[in-house]
Amino acid sequence: MLQPLWAALTLALLGVLPVAAIAQVTGPAHCRIEVIVDNVLPSAYPPVIRVAPGCPPGGYARVRKSSTLNLRRNGAPYQPVRSTVGAWNVTASSSTIPPGELWTPATWRWEWWDGTH
Repeated sequence: MLQPLWAALTLALLGVLPVAAIAQVTGPAHCRIEVIVDNVLPSAYPPVIRVAPGCPPGGYARVRKSSTLNLRRNGAPYQPVRSTVGAWNVTASSSTIPPGELWTPATWRWEWWDGTH
């Protein structure tokens, strides 16, 4: 990932590549999320999930639900198996989270991916 960035920066300094093209090489920003708990029931809640206010235009968050009770052998939280989806995208104006998946059991939490792992 760093090699295309350095190449773009070098070409921009030489005047061969417009500076605006560097943003396309680096890609969109990964943003934090805000999970607002709305209408808590005894066993589940439907959160409102938004990107953090500091998210730049075009930025997005990758989110998923994770159990807080079940652990894998190595001590990592249990991850729901969704072979076709894995995680959902949330932007300032839209979300790919299906409405039925928003209902979150009280023993689960929402996690976001920061783009580094």
